[in-house]
Parts: sequence; C-alpha cells; structure tokens
Amino acid sequence: MSIKQGVFPNEMKIAKVIPIYKSGDKALTCNYRPISVLNFFSKIFEKIMYNYLIDFINDHNILYSYQFGFRQKYSTNHAIITLVEKINQALYKGNIMIGVYIDLKKAFDTVNHNILLKKLHAYGIRGNILKWFESYLHNRQQYVYVNKTKSDTKYIKCGIPQGSILGPLLFILYINDMSSISTIIFPILFADDTTIFIEGKSIQETIPILNTELNKVVTWLSSNMLTLNALKSHFMIFHRARMKCINLDVNMGDVVLKQVNFTKFLGVIIDDKLNFTHHISYLKNKLSKGMGIILKARHYLNKKVLITLYNTFIYPYLIYCVEIWGNACSSHLDPLIKLQNKIIRIITFSPFRTSTEPLYNALSILPLRKITIQRIALQMYKYSHGTLPDVIQNLFQTNTSIHNHNTRQRLNLRQPVATKEYMYKNFSFHGVYIWNYLLSKTTIDTNVSYNSFKYSLKIHLLGNNISFRVI
Repeated sequence: MSIKQGVFPNEMKIAKVIPIYKSGDKALTCNYRPISVLNFFSKIFEKIMYNYLIDFINDHNILYSYQFGFRQKYSTNHAIITLVEKINQALYKGNIMIGVYIDLKKAFDTVNHNILLKKLHAYGIRGNILKWFESYLHNRQQYVYVNKTKSDTKYIKCGIPQGSILGPLLFILYINDMSSISTIIFPILFADDTTIFIEGKSIQETIPILNTELNKVVTWLSSNMLTLNALKSHFMIFHRARMKCINLDVNMGDVVLKQVNFTKFLGVIIDDKLNFTHHISYLKNKLSKGMGIILKARHYLNKKVLITLYNTFIYPYLIYCVEIWGNACSSHLDPLIKLQNKIIRIITFSPFRTSTEPLYNALSILPLRKITIQRIALQMYKYSHGTLPDVIQNLFQTNTSIHNHNTRQRLNLRQPVATKEYMYKNFSFHGVYIWNYLLSKTTIDTNVSYNSFKYSLKIHLLGNNISFRVI
C-alpha cells in the first residue's frame, strides 16, 4: 500500500543520530561521522524498494561503469586494480598520467533533495515510485544522542541518512552524472571518494587542459550543492622518465591543489612510482604491533588461540588488496616476509634460525608470496565464472578469441604483451600467468563452488613449493 499510494509513513522518518569519531580534534563536530539509527520497520520498507530500484538500474545499465562503491560484485580491490592498470597502460605508451584526488565535505549530508528527485525522474523513475521517494526524503526528522543525552528533534532539509539501506544507492545515483562532465578526464569513483585522471604527452601540455576540465568539475559541484574540501584534495603525477616539473599550478576554481608523491586511496598508499614502498612500510608498522600482542600473549594462550590472534591482527593486513601491492619488487617486500616469518616462529616457540616452511605447513598458514598467488587466483576464479565487474572482465582474452586452431593451449588465457618490467607487475599479467598454470599444471577443479576452489587451492599451495618467475 505504501508503494501504491507513494507514501512513506512519517513515523518511520525519525532518526537517532550517533556521532562516530573519525580523526583530528575530538572537540570539533566536523571530525565526526553521523550514523543514523533508524526504525526497524523502515528498513523492511527500504529493502523492498531497494530491490525494485537496483533491478531497474541494472536492467537499464544506468550506473557509471567505473563507480565501484555500494554495488554488488564491485569492491575496493577492483577500483585499485583499475587505477593501476590505467596508469601503467599510459606509462607503457610513453605518456604521463596525472591523478587528482578530490575530497568532498560531508557529501552524504549535503545532498539536495529536489536535485536528487529531478535526477531520479531523468533516469526514468516516475509515477508513484517517484512520489514514494519524495515522501521518503521530505519531512524527515532526527535527534542526536551523545553520552546518554538526547537533543531536541529537528527537521532535516538536506542529506541522505547514513546507516539507511537506500542511502548509499541514492547517493551514487546523485553523483552518477559526474562521469559525463568531460570526455577528456577519466573519473574513478567509490561512493564519494573521487579520483580524476588525465593522460598526456607532457606536463606542459597536460596541465592547462587539466585546469580547464577541473573548472567544469567545480561548476558541476556547485550546481549539485557539493563542496570541495581543499585541505584534503591534492594531485600526483605518474611518470617514468626524468622531467622538469615547473609551473605546476593545478587549480579547482580558486583553490590551488598541492602536489604529493604518495596518498592513501581506499586503504592503499599509492606512490607516484607505483612501487608501494610507503604502503609496505605502513603494513610493517601494523604487523609489528600485532606481533607485539602475540609475543606477550603466547605465554598465557595455547597455539590455537594464537592462530586466532594471527588471523585477527596480521592476516587482514596481508590480504587487503595484495593482488596489487603483493607484486612489488622482492627487495621492497622482503621486510614484510621476514616479519611474517618472525611471527610464525613466535607462535610455534621456534628458534630464530628455524626453517619456516614446515612451520607454515604445520599451522596451515600461507606465507606472503603464496597469499598473493591465492588472492589473484580467487579473482581469476570469479573471472572464469563471469562475476567480476565488466571493467575487470574485459582485461582478459582467451586464445580462442584470437584464433581457431586446435592447439594445446587454446583454452588458456592470452598472455598480455609486456616489454617493460613494471608491466609484469600488473594484475592482468599475473592473473593470466597464474590461471594458465592452474589449468595446465594442477588437477584443481575450477568448476566447483568458490569455497571448494579456495580450499583446494590452499591445500595445493601448502603442499607445493611454487615460485613463479614473474612474481
């Protein structure tokens, strides 16, 4: 009845807002993220409407293909893989790539309801469904709850409630048309995390073009009531050759952006050489803290609990986006490998010089090199079953798509051409190499469930001393 009449009940529009601290001065309200705790029944209504809306969006292919946030089958891994692939492709052609990392102030909280409704109408959401969304957005109320104290209830004039089911989807629809601002720049989006790239032959030629295109972005932000956070926005130049970087004034309206050599993007520290030394150094500090916890706890806890601590404080850092940074040079990865070995010896009370391979096998834990192989192989499993985003699926070709000859390797993936050393480190190169190895050199069944494949792969990696030339 709610959908037929286009009405969202007012009783379900009241939100209890709990501020969650992010970073910076705790006395400043701008350093808190407001999370809305909503009525339980409102989430049932939202979930039903979400299912209708997402089916409509997918059927009509409405969302920008490089929007990786809040979408089924899309993840931060895929966003960073795409970023690195695009940069390396530009460098392979002898070009430069400039990345502009844009931070928006309170993006979710400043969404204009009238603009959002006009965009929904433009995408084909009309009639009672549009009336329902108008009812859902208007006359919402909220109060703030801090230290067991409740504020007065106030009406909300703009913004999407964070913590709602529909909120993230409505937001990515709100910023979806950012991709149509220009045909020259190339945005990669993860919800409100926005990175804009431009490829060019030289710095002197590319900077003026970039500034012109960024002015279009500023106009779009202003038209959509979104505000640039100048202090957290910056740019980075990716290049391989030596060059003089003079007069590098990159502007967004009246804001002059700062140039950086590295930045954190979706949890991974990207540097202008793509060697991931800063990210590996960051991981080393995190793993050292985890090692300290395990070192202190091992005198009081048994081995099983210590492995649980490893899986809590060490393993998540090692697997996050390792498909990208795990292919870095051996000299860069060596500190992490040594640290992981040290942690394994601590768990097993082994002497400093003990060989670690039997220890890893006994604990059923994979060393970093094999973790990288495993995580890439799992992505390739998804590729083989067609469950990766189209932008990642399109990175690969089978040999049968090139020729029809009945060769032994006709079912294998086609190895990308790579004449530069850094191209070997691409996910697209390693993915093909590892997947072809699994198909031709092992008996692992790839036509099983994801969990079964993951289990078989881990058993194979534990039992074999695998060393790929390209890794």
